[in-house]
This record gives sequence, C-alpha cells and structure tokens, in this order.
Amino acid sequence: MFHTASIAPTEQGAGTIATTSDNQLLFYSLTDGNASTMHATVEGDSEGIGHLTWASQPNHLLYSANSLYDFSIRLLDASSSRIVTNFRGHTGRVTSLIQHPKDDTFITASEDGSVRAWDPRSGTPVYSVPARGPAVAALDKTGSVVCIASGSVLSFSAAAQPSRPFAMHTASEPQVQYTTACFSPTSHDVLLNTAGGQLHSFSTLNSIKHKAMFTGHTAVSGLGRRQAPCYTPDGSSICIGYESGICFYKAEDSGKQAFRIINPMQSGVACCVWHPHRALLVTGGKQLMMWAPE
Repeated sequence: MFHTASIAPTEQGAGTIATTSDNQLLFYSLTDGNASTMHATVEGDSEGIGHLTWASQPNHLLYSANSLYDFSIRLLDASSSRIVTNFRGHTGRVTSLIQHPKDDTFITASEDGSVRAWDPRSGTPVYSVPARGPAVAALDKTGSVVCIASGSVLSFSAAAQPSRPFAMHTASEPQVQYTTACFSPTSHDVLLNTAGGQLHSFSTLNSIKHKAMFTGHTAVSGLGRRQAPCYTPDGSSICIGYESGICFYKAEDSGKQAFRIINPMQSGVACCVWHPHRALLVTGGKQLMMWAPE
C-alpha cells in the first residue's frame, strides 16, 4: 500500500488525512503517528482515491473518484463516514479540486477539458468553462482569481467570470502538459508542475511573466500521475518530492536549489503539504511522514 498525492491536515490540527492505493481514507494522529481507517470505498482503480480537500462545511471532506467509469466528486461527512452528495458531470479524471476560501462553492478541473464551479447545495455546476484540452486550475488566497492551465496556455480571470480572462500566457514549448497548479501565499506567483517533472513559476504582478524553472529533482515513478509541490508558509521557498526525499528551491532564485532532505526510508516522496496549524511538513509516498524543522 502507498499513499497517493492527496493529503489534508485536519481542521483541528490533531492529525492528517491521507488517501491510499486501496481506496481508503486514513487518519494519522500527530500524538503517536498511528493510523486508523476513516472511510473505505470500493470506488476507484489501482491508483486509489484521487484528490482530497476539506469542504466549507465543518467536518466534511471532498474527494474525487479514480474509477475508469466514474469521475464524480464525493462530499463525505467525516464524523459518520457517510457520503452526503455525489457531484457528477466530468467525463475525465479530475486533476484539480479546490475549496473556495470565502464561500461554499468548490472548483474542479479535469482531463475532459473543462473547469467547473459546483454548488454543494444543489449538487450541480454553477458554471462549466471549456479549456483547450486536459486542464488544471488554482485559486488565489482570496478566491477572486482563477488560473487555468491547459495545453501550453495559462489564463487568469475573475473567479466569477472564468470565461473572460484578463491575462494570458503561452508557453514556448507547444507540447507542455501541466499536471498541478497552485498560487504562492502572497498570490504574486503561480507554480505549475509538468508531466515531464519540470517546475515553472510565473509572476502575476502587472503582467504574466515566466519567472523560473526548477529541474534539480527527478520524478518519482509508480506514485500516481502527479507530484504535488508546495510553497513554504512564508512563500520564500518551494518544496517538491523526488525519488529519494525532498528538494527545496529558493522561490526568488532562477531555478537554484537550496538543499535536499534525504528520506531515511529510502523511498520516493510524491506530495508535500505544510500543516496549517503546526510547524510540520507532511509528505506522502510509500509512507506518510511528518517533518519538523530543527
């Protein structure tokens, strides 16, 4: 069993939720590190449950199915392990799942070439925006700007009017395929990972400009379709897993690697998430690990 690139630290700070390749949601205690099954489902394929995030409703989780025939998103009551709502409509694997920071809606992007906002009360999309192909998306910290990456094109628009971008950028490599997207804590930069394992940062101040490319890490094979990087809480550095541990880059340097942490378990790291309530970096791969700064 290994953990896919989906980790959600608990809202109360007591632990971390992680998805597994055998379609379970596990709760890991920060007290003793022990795991307990929070939810088990038969939905999914050999890659397990997909994306995972906390919903706006207290003690509710959103997660995406990875089935070959079902690409819906589930709203799970974490206290009772009961599925509250199935959100159906995507015809391809969900690539991004983001809870809006200010209201109840959430955003999804998919390999079917669409980006959608969902109303959790009705279970239907508020809007569906066609992209140029398989897409990923990100929301800034205020929830007012959405970034959509599809093919070689980045577009930025008001979250309420995603079909009317106010800024666009076309990559110099026409065949690039973005696999993850996230804004920096200041929302001044966007970080995108590619299928080839390259990290690109773009400045969003005044105009969209390519800022840096980070290539000092190697992609982890066998740990899902994506590697999920993240910014440090202060936005000064970027961290991403690689085949032997974690790479850290200075966000303001042009691709310069700051340092590496070697995983003592000698296994690859697929995703990195900073715990919002504790000074901990949580990583997933063949093991889930929690790292405390010295």
